[in-house]
This record gives sequence, structure tokens and C-alpha cells, in this order.
Amino acid sequence: YINPSLSFTTTMPPPNMRSTPPTEAEVGMSQYMNPEAPGFAGRYKEKWQDFHVHEVDLNGNIMHLSELITPGLIASEARDAAEDRRRALDQLGPSFNFSAESADEIKESFGE
Repeated sequence: YINPSLSFTTTMPPPNMRSTPPTEAEVGMSQYMNPEAPGFAGRYKEKWQDFHVHEVDLNGNIMHLSELITPGLIASEARDAAEDRRRALDQLGPSFNFSAESADEIKESFGE
């Protein structure tokens, strides 16, 4: 059970900078579904890929993961966006002239 009233803003260091894993209380776990069930030893899940979570909102609606965003996907999208910007600049051509204000606006929209 994860208490929905807890704030999950944390100043906990990332897992690779901790000497010990976070406690259950630190990650918002406050109760067991069956406290009488025997426990077991093991490792906490450490990587983002280890977690498959179904969040429950305050109205009891179960939220489902609809998109898996990986570091590779982010890098791929950044490369595609950079290529799109290069193509757009190439289409303008070297002789295209515009005001300094327009140039700044265009550069800002291209992320430069």
C-alpha cells in the first residue's frame, strides 16, 4: 500500500550514490497487504526497467503505462529533431535574408 497523501518529492541521492538501499518508508510504503505473511530476503529493484507500476488516483482509477520512454528513444528523437532542423535550414538556402529579429526568433525555434 502506498499512502497517496505522501509527497514523493525527495532529496534522496540516486541509487548509485547511496551506500544502502532506501527504506520502505523512504519510498512511500507504509503497510503490507498481509502483515502475517512470511517475508523473504532479496534486493530492491534498482533499475527503472525493473518497475511496472499501476498508479491509483484519488478516485480509485487505475492508471496504466501507455508509453515506455527509454534513453535510446530520447536520443533517437533528439537526432531526428536535429536532422529536421538541418533540413529546414538547408531549404531556406544561403541567400535567404531576414531581419536580425527574425533570425533570433528562427534560431530560438530551432533550439540554437
